[in-house]
Amino acid sequence: MRYLYVHQRDLLEKLRDPSCPRAGVVLAPPGAGIRTAVLQHAAAVAPTSLVMVVTRTVVEARQWAVRLADRGVVVRLLAGAPDALELLESLDHPRDGVIVTTFSRLQSGPSRRALASVRPDLLIWDDPAASLPVQLGDQARQVVVLASPGDGQRWAQWPVLLAVGTEVLPDRGHPTVREVPFEVSREELELRTEARALLRSLGVKPPQPWSDSLPSLHAWLLARATEAGEHLSTRVWAVLDRIENVPPDDDRRDVLRRTLAGVASLSRPCLVVAPTPADAVYTADQLAGSALAPVPVIDATLSAADRRGVLAGLALGQCVVATPVLDDVWHELPIGCVLVLLPFPDGSGLPGRIVDAVEDIPGLDIIRLREVPSPAAG
Repeated sequence: MRYLYVHQRDLLEKLRDPSCPRAGVVLAPPGAGIRTAVLQHAAAVAPTSLVMVVTRTVVEARQWAVRLADRGVVVRLLAGAPDALELLESLDHPRDGVIVTTFSRLQSGPSRRALASVRPDLLIWDDPAASLPVQLGDQARQVVVLASPGDGQRWAQWPVLLAVGTEVLPDRGHPTVREVPFEVSREELELRTEARALLRSLGVKPPQPWSDSLPSLHAWLLARATEAGEHLSTRVWAVLDRIENVPPDDDRRDVLRRTLAGVASLSRPCLVVAPTPADAVYTADQLAGSALAPVPVIDATLSAADRRGVLAGLALGQCVVATPVLDDVWHELPIGCVLVLLPFPDGSGLPGRIVDAVEDIPGLDIIRLREVPSPAAG
């Protein structure tokens, strides 16, 4: 049994109370730890009843599946057509355990057919991107919607099982994300604007949201430098040269080094998470030669087993730089680890999902670097 903070215990008791409304919504910000309580409830229900968890993305579905499996629960993850076909071909419809899938799989393709006859006793609707299907909601004996406080108006007609705001988390004993600001110069902001405009001229449409850090912009421009026409090619190489000649002694690097030096002085392991491979490599290069001596970057080139191996070998006072490829192993970070999140693009939602994934780790601290314009940048 994992330790629960006060608001988590309140939610778990509410869910187990026979007088609890059949369907209700939990309103809480990312990192509030509500999923830990819901996971415990699902794990208690699953041995004798069927639980269904529906998420926005496959990444989130896999996180639910891993964390439930860690609790000894039998889990079926429907993340693709083969999973759905296997369920369709099974002779008996599942009556217990947990089925984890996504909103899109629930609405189309083989998964929709496979799930059409599923009758969950407990339905968990995680961060819903769409309205709850009436038939599915009516069939479940208990429906729990997990939503952010900003979505409260959408669920105004639903009973609120628990409402938690960021301002009360410290009072309830739950660890919060500590933000550390650093200044970005006017020159860098102008260079980013010029690089983005140049990418648009080249017809580049990066996935949204995307990182507009200088390392990321440099990677995008360099990949297309040889494809640009004569006029644009000159501009591309000029901007690339300016990015490469940006002075390395900026506030970002100094703040990061001071933060990591403080972590190392406490003999605690540390994982720095960068938004893109380019940002990760740049960060590792910046820290190279310092006393921190980070290990090679953890990215998509490493297998899941190798990623686990690196995390398992993360020593006290050691720093590792990684990209967000640890979807299945965030919860395997060592006890007492410090997680440092570099700036992520607005709207990515990734920092919140990472915070939710690591909330069970004892003694873990989370630091998020946040950029602010320098006074000279206006």
